Amino acid sequence: IMQWNCAGLHAHLSELALFLRETPVPILAFSEAGLPNARSISGYAVHVNQSIPSFPHGSATLFIRREIPHIVLPVQDLCTPTVEVVAVQVRLGGRSLSVVSIYASPRKKVLMKSLIKDLCSRCPPPRIFCGDFNAHHSLWGDKLTDARGREIVEAMDAENLCVANDKEPTFFRPPNSSSVIDLVIHSADVMVSSTTALDRMGSDHFPIFTNVDGYQKSDRKHSSVTRWNTYREVLEESTGDLFADMLRSKKAATKSMKLPEHFPAPDLKLRNLCAARRRAERMLLRKGGKPELKTALNRINAVIRRHTKRLRRQQWAAFCASLSVFTPMALVWGVIGTLAGKSSPKRPFEALALKLGKALAVLAEEFADAFSSRSSSEAMVPMPPLSCSLMDAPFTFRELESALSSLRRHCTVGPDLIINQMLTSLPKPRKQELLDIFNAVWNTGEIPEIWKVAWVVPILKPKKDATDLASYRPVSLTSCVSKVMEKLVHSRLNWYLEQKRKLPTCMTGFRQRLCAQDSILDLVSHIEHHREDGLSTLAVFMNISKAYDNVLQRSIIAQFRSMGITGNTLRFIHAFLSNRSIRVRLGDTVSEERSISRGVPQGCVLSPLLFNVALAGLPSAVCCRRVQLRMSIYADDICIWVSGYSHKRLERIAQGAISSVQTYLSTLGLSIAAEKSSFVLFPGRQRKATRLQLNLESQPIRQATSARFLGVILDNRLSWRKAVDHLSEASLQRLQALKRVGGVRWGNHPKSMLVLHSALVTSRLLYQLPLMCPSETQYERLERPHRKGLRLSLGVPKAASNKKVVHEAQSLPLRLLASQALLTQLLRLSESFSGKALIRRLRTRHRSHLSAALNTLRTLNVKSPKRMHQSDPPWTLED
Repeated sequence: IMQWNCAGLHAHLSELALFLRETPVPILAFSEAGLPNARSISGYAVHVNQSIPSFPHGSATLFIRREIPHIVLPVQDLCTPTVEVVAVQVRLGGRSLSVVSIYASPRKKVLMKSLIKDLCSRCPPPRIFCGDFNAHHSLWGDKLTDARGREIVEAMDAENLCVANDKEPTFFRPPNSSSVIDLVIHSADVMVSSTTALDRMGSDHFPIFTNVDGYQKSDRKHSSVTRWNTYREVLEESTGDLFADMLRSKKAATKSMKLPEHFPAPDLKLRNLCAARRRAERMLLRKGGKPELKTALNRINAVIRRHTKRLRRQQWAAFCASLSVFTPMALVWGVIGTLAGKSSPKRPFEALALKLGKALAVLAEEFADAFSSRSSSEAMVPMPPLSCSLMDAPFTFRELESALSSLRRHCTVGPDLIINQMLTSLPKPRKQELLDIFNAVWNTGEIPEIWKVAWVVPILKPKKDATDLASYRPVSLTSCVSKVMEKLVHSRLNWYLEQKRKLPTCMTGFRQRLCAQDSILDLVSHIEHHREDGLSTLAVFMNISKAYDNVLQRSIIAQFRSMGITGNTLRFIHAFLSNRSIRVRLGDTVSEERSISRGVPQGCVLSPLLFNVALAGLPSAVCCRRVQLRMSIYADDICIWVSGYSHKRLERIAQGAISSVQTYLSTLGLSIAAEKSSFVLFPGRQRKATRLQLNLESQPIRQATSARFLGVILDNRLSWRKAVDHLSEASLQRLQALKRVGGVRWGNHPKSMLVLHSALVTSRLLYQLPLMCPSETQYERLERPHRKGLRLSLGVPKAASNKKVVHEAQSLPLRLLASQALLTQLLRLSESFSGKALIRRLRTRHRSHLSAALNTLRTLNVKSPKRMHQSDPPWTLED
């Protein structure tokens, strides 16, 4: 723990940051910090309770490294205009520790005895209190003893506390004023040792470093390297069980190394300046505080501040210059996310265990109970009689190679401990053995039990409280071998469903050559076309509650049978969904198995397709020919809309459709989340919006003037004002992050900056803009961040011509990029049967601005691709 009254952290932030790069102290307890706008130190989470008027940004502050599990303790009501406290409970070295930072104003009445008593009652032992108490007593080495000091000693005796100071002065003010007023107080059940630093780092207080017995940070890290050539050689010589040989070969080809923890080279000039500062302080103390010596000390402090700021800029510029188009995107996005303030705790479930006072093993069992509580007691339907199917043919080596080539190189290991690289690095004879195993499973329907076990990892939802069990969603880690088998089945199933047109045309989620933008295009073009005729459109936006977890497995099997899918395919799907189990994994702690008999396993390759199949019958159950009711289905987001002149008639039609949707979903074991659903009335031109009432069973659905549909904000007049405001604000925020990684004369290379600009700003704009019809003013608002990003990437002045900037970046104006994206979308739609159906609907909506793009394609004489889906089954193609 580093404890320090920094006398304003902003002035010393550069020097402190350089110090923490060399010595990453886990906990910082600062007084008089006062960082504005809730700023923090890179890599640390900040906690402060502001109460003293003279410190508007807080005085007592705790900075905790983000990888350390911790929870905030409730002590805010103990803060007064004369004292500030902030407390956390952390887990260090496998044990809990309460750390409290205290700042007490000097020369003001503070009831220290009652304060320490209240803190002891709220902070579980063992505990450490540190901070600027502004109290004097000979017990901790001060020359004086005052009333506050005596009161603290009495409180320590009453609460069985000890002082850990080394009796060195903690405060020094030239020429010769020194005292011990910064204290480290701890409970008797923890052993600590404190050392007062020699350098004040520009403050009038010395930092104090406290080591807690039982927590030793390793100065080395472990790294493993696998030689895949050796892996293949060992595997070729093995003749036993394939998967056991794979694990043994990887172990033989992997070497573990201990590497020294990253320790940046010290800056010699900074070291010399700090030594000169200490010499100047000693000289000032010996010479009785001569003014010229004090001036010399201040000048050295000023030189150190300027040098540390310049050094930090140089180090950051060097790091940004190292980023290139070859830098892994995970690293780039991690940097951008941190700059945008999107950092989150690394192991939030440990903070939850700390708050609940439970071991990780107990918490893992509770997570397992919560994630498996939705499991139905209904048993899986018996396997129906099977007949021969077109897809029953054995898998070919070509199919296996195609599935292996699509695997990601880096993945998280599943319960069988086999990773993707172990599969892709198999020699050809062992690949044939793997193919034989897959074909045996395909012919018998007997799936290995380890393939049906999932490790479930709780992931903290965005902007949720890490100390609440309901703030976590489950993510499943399944066998990588099983995922390859699923890819083989998925390829055949996908071909059959698309070739035989078994999925509805309004379903755009997780399908080839279809995406969310297609659903948005369908809705927007419909609204625009009927709006010009004076007709209103009522759109209802619904979200299925916990869709993947709750869908009944028997309904999926029944839907497959109704589609004519039988044979090996149906037998595999039945076995794939039957007798599944989960084990919750928290770090190295794994819970007991829980059976799952409901839902589709999240994280599996087949799960999105299985869910699409379950919902395939929804449009026919809701829509009828006598009413022009349209629908869009994208995963668990459903939108229905209808147009007409009478708003009351639209209300009746929409209410009937909602009831039909709910009835159909109930047969699947699903329900609509009323709190996430809403409806918007888009009135026709020169018509007023009216108040309508729609209900979901007994709960009213909220009527709104705008709604977010698949990431696009639609207002009831299609003025696009809210969408443009949101896009402009989001683009400017991302540009701020882009500014941090490059400038005119420093940082990232222009080519890499252009790639980042395209990924951060342009891609976000082009997701929505092609489907919008903004005004000239709104277009210009969105052009500004686009051009600003291009200037920033190229490092050209602000006064540079817009045309020359766009030409130098080899880009296009945003309007042309949006038109290009819309034309590309229409060409993509012409490559699928469902996309063709949407294009036919778009041709009838000639009053929509989106329909004009079809005329542009016709004018440009761009022909649609003739081959939409491969007519021959993929497993019949020769290698």
